[in-house]
Amino acid sequence: MEDKKEIKEEKEIQETEISEKENKTKKHKKQKEQKKQKKRKKWPWILLSIFLVLVIGITILVKWQWNNIVALYYASVYTPEQLQQMQIENEAVMQEICDRVSDVDFSRLPQEAQKMLQTGELSEEDAVAILTGQLVWEDFLEGGTLTDGGTEVTESGGDSSNSPSRVDEIIAKMYVLRSGYMGKLDSLVSQAWSEYKKGGISKQDLINKYLNIGYGLEGECDGQMEALLTALQSELSRTGGDANLINDIRNTYLSQKSIKKAEIIAKYQK
Repeated sequence: MEDKKEIKEEKEIQETEISEKENKTKKHKKQKEQKKQKKRKKWPWILLSIFLVLVIGITILVKWQWNNIVALYYASVYTPEQLQQMQIENEAVMQEICDRVSDVDFSRLPQEAQKMLQTGELSEEDAVAILTGQLVWEDFLEGGTLTDGGTEVTESGGDSSNSPSRVDEIIAKMYVLRSGYMGKLDSLVSQAWSEYKKGGISKQDLINKYLNIGYGLEGECDGQMEALLTALQSELSRTGGDANLINDIRNTYLSQKSIKKAEIIAKYQK
């Protein structure tokens, strides 16, 4: 009897051990399955996160390079003559916008004056004075300049004693800034072309070199333009002027940059 009892107890112990092992195995399998399910759930979120990062990155890149993208498009679909006409029309649009709040006349600064501004023969101060009517272009050619005291009366009617309005001064400075930037781009291209003809540098290295210089010039011009636009907006708000034209000026300036770059690209390709 005792032997049977021992055998029975031993059997029960074995069954218990087997049951525990089975439970542990089931529990382990369940844990593994839960981990797999968690991983499966994570993957869509990981892929979505990667996708969002790529989208944001591309959006930032496109926004940053949008002006250059537009320039490349213009260069591919318009002839040099069409681009030149577009720049003339853009200039007229800028004049119309500024006429809403200012008496600055861009035609007071002829092409010859703009070239002299780019070479340094005409100072930015005198260019602003010509645009605001304080100094007459013809008088400047005869040796007249804007005096430090602001009391010079020119023979042709320009009167530097009549100070321009703050709005006129800002708009004149914007025009001079933009004109100077365009001129610097032309000079940069001429310099790059001269270096290319001399040889001694690969085409790609030359492109990279002058692209970096060009980006630097553009960044500097953009920063100064935004500072002037901020000042203009502040002045218009203070005087009750039409501050809504700020975006119009900015968009026209960006368009002018794209067209100018397209002209350079078209000329280079030709």
